[in-house]
Amino acid sequence: MRRNNVNPLHFIVLCCCIYAIFAKSTTKPKDLSDFIQGDCKKAKDSDMVFHEVVEKTDIPFMSRNATTEWYGDYKIFCIKVLNEYNRQFGKGGGKAFVKKGGLDHNYVTIEMHSQKGYGLSFLVMIYGKKMK
Repeated sequence: MRRNNVNPLHFIVLCCCIYAIFAKSTTKPKDLSDFIQGDCKKAKDSDMVFHEVVEKTDIPFMSRNATTEWYGDYKIFCIKVLNEYNRQFGKGGGKAFVKKGGLDHNYVTIEMHSQKGYGLSFLVMIYGKKMK
């Protein structure tokens, strides 16, 4: 009778793959909210000075990060960073925050982070008024 030996390394890899599949579907993200700062109710399309879609695909066990910057001759009065990943897939997501500048400045650096095992997709919109 022949005995099949299971390589321990193969077993560990298989367990990690199974964990990655099930952990991703059961993990609840910490923060799925949009990042909105400033007087955005008065923001019109003609006031938009910057618009960008920031996307990164998911990688098991890793969080994804991205940074976007804007510099210009307009004073920022509204920043919207909409979490599109959660809207598209109903789970996952991440968070965004201003790292430098922002409201009442003519520059901003925005950092975005996904949850572990998820991608990210943010719609960044910056509104400003001409500086005097």
